[in-house]
Amino acid sequence: MKKNILDNQTAHEVVERIRKIQPSANPQWGSMTATEMFYHTNEVLRRTMMLPPLQPKKSTLKQILLKTYFMNFAPRFPKNVEAPKFVNMKKNNFQLEGFEQERNKLIERVNEFQQSQNEFAPNHPIFGRLTKKQWGVFSWMHLDHHLRQFNV
Repeated sequence: MKKNILDNQTAHEVVERIRKIQPSANPQWGSMTATEMFYHTNEVLRRTMMLPPLQPKKSTLKQILLKTYFMNFAPRFPKNVEAPKFVNMKKNNFQLEGFEQERNKLIERVNEFQQSQNEFAPNHPIFGRLTKKQWGVFSWMHLDHHLRQFNV
């Protein structure tokens, strides 16, 4: 069974891994800095938590198949997959704060996400409709991917 960031212990483990990243950390792949990665992952969690007013859309067959594979069989997030434009660090001019500020904001967001009693966004741009539990699995896989990117 895949880890889920909605689980208290899993969220705690993620936060401890985030704390281990140093400002001088170099990525094992990709081109984001640690500060950019903190911003990127925080923004994905924020959008997941803040979009419930959207109406759910019916998933396409392709989305259902991708979601089934990813949630049940994919061991990890693939490396070097380009992020959607709205969270792509290289295609936007995001106003980042410093390393510590972005790291602290991500830690706060992980804790807020884990404790949230609200529903999350109904649709993922690639996987279509996701339940709250599936968002928890996806969010863990996404964070794990980027934390491994920085060797933690």
